[in-house]
Amino acid sequence: MLLHGALLHEPPGALGRPVRSAADTPQPVHMVLAAPPQPTATPATTTTPAADKPLATTEPPARPAPAPVPSPAAPAEPRPAVATSPAPAPTDAAARAVEPSAEAPAPPAAAPATVPPETPPVTPAPQPAPAAGTPPPVYPTEPPLNRTLDYRVVRGPASGLGQLRWEATPSAYTLSLQASVAGGPVLDWTSTGGFDSAGLAPQRMVERQREREVHAVNFQRDKQLISFSGPSRVEPLLRGAQDRLSWLIQLAAVVQAQRATLKEGDTLRFQVASPRGDVDEWVFTLMGIAPLEVAGMRWGALKLVREPQRPYDQRVEVWLAPVASYLPLALTLTTVPGGVPLELWLTGGLRIDL
Repeated sequence: MLLHGALLHEPPGALGRPVRSAADTPQPVHMVLAAPPQPTATPATTTTPAADKPLATTEPPARPAPAPVPSPAAPAEPRPAVATSPAPAPTDAAARAVEPSAEAPAPPAAAPATVPPETPPVTPAPQPAPAAGTPPPVYPTEPPLNRTLDYRVVRGPASGLGQLRWEATPSAYTLSLQASVAGGPVLDWTSTGGFDSAGLAPQRMVERQREREVHAVNFQRDKQLISFSGPSRVEPLLRGAQDRLSWLIQLAAVVQAQRATLKEGDTLRFQVASPRGDVDEWVFTLMGIAPLEVAGMRWGALKLVREPQRPYDQRVEVWLAPVASYLPLALTLTTVPGGVPLELWLTGGLRIDL
């Protein structure tokens, strides 16, 4: 372009002269020194690579000359520092919290701080549940003296007579309960056994019909098992276990021994086995002292109730006489649901058999 300009400003007569005259030589030399390619090779090109360094990492072919123009926008590099670097930082910290690393002490310290407080409350919660399934406690006992109690027996509109006979020596006992309604027997039970540190220790209970033994339960104390004359299965024998008749005297013996400490709402628990094959835990709840009029006398009777645990189980209500070693003044047995209560009411005179 400079050459063209020089030629254009030449006088018109000079156009016909050869350009290579000696007088014109300095101009081309000067023009070569000031040629435009030199400024492109100046330090401006050396600064471009430095400014393009971050872009070159992502795009290797960033050599063209226009690249220096975006390089002024390169100062916008702080943008990744604000938007990108904080985002990976938590991710890396979370990853290091899982892997054992010396760089991440802080995240693990925060995580265990919340976990331990939640763990202890969860563990104790399930533990009360097994306590309900623990064996019944062993109570102190004071068995009553030998007695014979006569009862009036009532079932619905029918009535009859009954008798409870308790005979004991220091090493053995015999307990029997007989009841009849309208001339027909409804109960004929006998329990025999001895004593141990838990009170009465039954060995055998039999249930008779028309003076014939039909059902029996045996307490094999040497094997710690309960067996039956009918069902061929066995059940574990727990300390303080009773049969369907001996519980009546065991209950009186426990209340007599703890009469100073028992209060309304307390419960007494026993393992009770039936000659027909049932073994259950009977829980008696103390309902308090109730006035009761039997045998022409007014008594302050201690009432206890056992609720049924399943359909067609028995509800038991018993009123104990504090003045007669807590032997029963009255007893009601009701099969739930739909059963007609069988009631026994004392008819008079607690005879003492020595």
